[in-house]
Amino acid sequence: MCLYVRKSIPKRMIATEAVVCYKRIGRADQQLDDYEDRGFRANDLVSIFQYMRYKVRTTYTSKLVFSKELKPDETIIGRVHKGLHSYTTLETAKKQLHKLSGEVLIECRIPKGAEYYYDPMREEYASDTLRTIKLIK
Repeated sequence: MCLYVRKSIPKRMIATEAVVCYKRIGRADQQLDDYEDRGFRANDLVSIFQYMRYKVRTTYTSKLVFSKELKPDETIIGRVHKGLHSYTTLETAKKQLHKLSGEVLIECRIPKGAEYYYDPMREEYASDTLRTIKLIK
C-alpha cells in the first residue's frame, strides 16, 4: 500500500495531539496456507501488505520513506512507500475491508510528536509511529 503525497498537502507533518485512525489487518487463521508458510499461527493479526505481526495496545515504529514522482494529473508529487499506513475514519476503513478474506480493523492512534503524511483524497495516513488501541468487531 502506498500513500500518495499531493500538492495540496505536500510535506511531512508532526502530530500536535494524538490522531485517531484505523488499520486493516488480516487474521492468519482465515488465510492459513499463506500465513503458515511465513511462520504465523492461527489468530495472529498480520498486516496485509508487509506481513508484520500486530498486537493490541502496542506501539510500532517505522521509517517514513518518500519518493518524488510527478503523476500525469500533476496533483500527485510523490508517494510514501514505507511507513505505518492507516485510514482517517472508521467509515473509510470499512469500505476497504475484505471480510471474506478474514480482515479486521484495529483502532489506532498516531501519537503526539509522531511524523506523518496525509492523503485527503484517499483518506489515508502514513506515519512513523502507530499505537494499536483495540480490535473492532
